[in-house]
Amino acid sequence: MPESASFSKTWKRAAAAACALSAAILTGCRAGESASEEAPPEMRFENVHFRSYRGPAPSSIGEAAGLVYRRDTGEFTARDAEVTLAAEGSKEVRIAAPVLAGDVPARSYEGRGGVRIVRGADTARTESARYGPDGIVRGDHEIEIAGPGYTMTGPSFTLDPARGELVVRGGVRLVATGERTPRP
Repeated sequence: MPESASFSKTWKRAAAAACALSAAILTGCRAGESASEEAPPEMRFENVHFRSYRGPAPSSIGEAAGLVYRRDTGEFTARDAEVTLAAEGSKEVRIAAPVLAGDVPARSYEGRGGVRIVRGADTARTESARYGPDGIVRGDHEIEIAGPGYTMTGPSFTLDPARGELVVRGGVRLVATGERTPRP
């Protein structure tokens, strides 16, 4: 057999093996598993970086230490996640949570286990927060917001990242700290 025919035959085998491996990865099959056997519906990722879009520009950019994604439902659970929400004409909003769960098709997400929200020099902390398809972040647990010269607490909140507006609902307790500025 000529050397070029042997070389060609080797490449054809390699290409067939690569196609088979690609098909197994895409369908979720493991080595030795036939296509007729049920593949687990989840995919696991480590050190994930992601972007989501609303139109041509990213609406959020983030990362997570780990992520489990269910292919059959579009739901996911991430651990140690941090997301930066884009804001037109306003400072960006960063949200971090030990657990971030969501439903990709429904465009709804929830941070749990102690959520931290940062915008500029202001930091808010709450037990959990939800992000809905309308782009609004809502929380029904007590929130504490601290910034230069103040601390504010309240029982619930609504955050519009695009406008840079945080509304504390249900009564507010404000504590001014630091030195008072004399009035002219």
